[in-house]
Amino acid sequence: MFDVERIAKTIKEKRIEKNMTQLALADYMGVSYQAVSNWERGNSMPDISKLEDLCSVLDITVEELLGMESRAAKTVEKIINDSDEVSVEEIAEVAPIIPPSTIREKVEKKKEKINIGELSGIIEYLDSDSVEELISNLIKTEEGLSGIYDGIFDMIEFIPESCLCEIIEKTEAENLGFLADCIEDFGTKALDLFVKKCIEKDCFDIISDNAEFFGTETLSKIVDDRIEKNKISDLCEMVEELSESEVMKIIEKANADELEKLGECADEFGIKALDLFVKKCLENNR
Repeated sequence: MFDVERIAKTIKEKRIEKNMTQLALADYMGVSYQAVSNWERGNSMPDISKLEDLCSVLDITVEELLGMESRAAKTVEKIINDSDEVSVEEIAEVAPIIPPSTIREKVEKKKEKINIGELSGIIEYLDSDSVEELISNLIKTEEGLSGIYDGIFDMIEFIPESCLCEIIEKTEAENLGFLADCIEDFGTKALDLFVKKCIEKDCFDIISDNAEFFGTETLSKIVDDRIEKNKISDLCEMVEELSESEVMKIIEKANADELEKLGECADEFGIKALDLFVKKCLENNR
């Protein structure tokens, strides 16, 4: 990756050697004075479309400016010369200084062949539509969803929610655990769909292990589902995350055996729920 501080220092030193003001360099480059100031303070970097002119006026090579090994410098030169012989790995290496439209153009030509490892390297530089298309293509490949599971933890913050929902929808029970590892980054729709999928696939252990990430409405739906399916005991490990009204709903519907199980987590009950629990236990001779 780039040493931004070193690049900033190089621009400043070479400008001063040329006896140029920041304003003069800005005029030559066709950018604002603030842009040059930010380059020299390391707050931003000139994008690739400006590198040739910048190196020319400072009388240095791209490699000298970026302080990069020859391969990376050659990649920059390939992109400047609009070469199609640039790999996705090479694009990832210099992506911070490539305009998004150029990245999109280069990736578009290789989209059918990009694997999960390559996507992971460039995903943060892509727009949502490009990410969605690339992931949809990956799902259709031989590697399929298994590859996505391997890399999803590192990519989750850049995956559009609509695309994440597609992944969840196609995920089988044995792989839901891979998705659970990054559940805290799910949006509301993806989270609801994930819960629904876990319920459908009878993976309630995943739900109970991640109850802390669910909102009140989602938790209420989970409680209603377990009550409807006569599986109240499944809710015991989630009591700590439930509102007192939800706990009371569970106690009210519990049978004698389920009350015994609920007793194991009675120390998490509120006062009203505890009073109801005692009442129900007395009614059921427990």
